[in-house]
Amino acid sequence: MSTSNDNNEKATVKCPYCNEEIDTNLKICPYCGENLKTNLKFKYNKDVLSISLFVFLIAILIFSLSLITLNYENKSYEKFVNNIKSIETLNITDFTQLYDLLTEVSKEGNDLKKYLSELHLKSNKDKAFLAYFKKLFTTIEIFNEVNEQSYYGLGYYISTANPFLNEGKPDYLGHDPKKYIKIIPVMEKAHDKYYGDYDFIKEVKIAKPEVPFLKLLYSGEGVFVAGCNYDYISNTYSKYLSKAWQNYLTIKQKEEKDLKGGTYYQDGALNPSMKTLINWIIDWRNFLDNNKFILNDEINQALKTYTADFMFNTYQTFDFNEEKLLPQAREAYEEFLKKVNPKTKEYEAVNKCYFSLKTHNFKLNEDFKSCVENYVDDNNS
Repeated sequence: MSTSNDNNEKATVKCPYCNEEIDTNLKICPYCGENLKTNLKFKYNKDVLSISLFVFLIAILIFSLSLITLNYENKSYEKFVNNIKSIETLNITDFTQLYDLLTEVSKEGNDLKKYLSELHLKSNKDKAFLAYFKKLFTTIEIFNEVNEQSYYGLGYYISTANPFLNEGKPDYLGHDPKKYIKIIPVMEKAHDKYYGDYDFIKEVKIAKPEVPFLKLLYSGEGVFVAGCNYDYISNTYSKYLSKAWQNYLTIKQKEEKDLKGGTYYQDGALNPSMKTLINWIIDWRNFLDNNKFILNDEINQALKTYTADFMFNTYQTFDFNEEKLLPQAREAYEEFLKKVNPKTKEYEAVNKCYFSLKTHNFKLNEDFKSCVENYVDDNNS
């Protein structure tokens, strides 16, 4: 459109049909004879209708594709989860059954990696990993049950890359501890030493399943148990999962490293230091505050265990000859109260216990015992 400062000069516009300059007040173009008002309106409505119809069809197409994709997603997820065989009803009591189970879980672990590497919803990837994760821990429980039952029976021998085992050297049967876990049933038929020597020691070799998801952990007094190899699990699957799962596995890796190849038992001699427990408590509290997570109940329970163990541990808290708080324990208490968020339950419990110790010149006292006992009882109810 063109305009002029001269009031006598009329405003003009180009005809949409012939492109000639015409008066804006004209109803019919003097050049092409088209009805400007009616036809323009009709043309406008026709264009709007065409665009609206196109947008509507695109929306239907996107919606249909979304339904097809979602249906494929759900079927794909259900197929994967259904392929993870249930072991809740199994009664695994011997090595052959355990070997089959480890082989099965190994295959499912490979299937999981394939599924996670494909184009699937992140939420379905998380759920698929959780299904496998639960199966893995049930397998670990069964592994340890079978090993414990056979400890005084067939004497299953376990070897692994664990640094506690022969300092990385081959064991007395010649197995290389640098390889993944293998279970070798050693058949022994022995007589009492008063009646003669061993009749024989026969090694029965069975092909080793690939089980890098397990790790042998030292539980004290020469005993080893199977545990989850979080290094392997995190390095293999973490990058495909949600941020919450990644953070969870990172903290579990850190705990695994802090335990240095051992297991965690509340009030046990193998426990991490009080200062290490502070870091664990901070890590998990931050995690809970920032993530809505499927395993939050288990994490809350771990937090309660760590906090109770921090407040009183037979091997780290008191000099029982003098019944007085050890200097390093006092230092750890004070560090806890500096580092941990004062608004947390953990801080409240530790602060209450420390106040009791402080008012009794850091001597073991009944108020302190009641403080710890009440915390444990409240959190176990």
